[in-house]
Amino acid sequence: MLKKNLMALTLGLVLAGSALWVGATPLRIGFVDISQAFDEYHETKRATSILNAEIEERKTKVDILQEEIAKLKEDKEILEDEEERTKKQALI
Repeated sequence: MLKKNLMALTLGLVLAGSALWVGATPLRIGFVDISQAFDEYHETKRATSILNAEIEERKTKVDILQEEIAKLKEDKEILEDEEERTKKQALI
């Protein structure tokens, strides 16, 4: 945000300086909403949609991995219980 404001201020100063340098034209300063221009630029919209698709794909992969982890934890608990029972039976 600060970078955008600084860029807008710099642009304004450059335009004001060039207007003074010409001398014949009256001093006019215009403001550009950089954020709006960026948001409405077609490449920004395209890149955002690509990024959102990538995010969804990765979320799906994370969900699958979390399910696998949960299953492995369950299997581990079952195996530990079986091992414990086997050791107890061997002691009897």
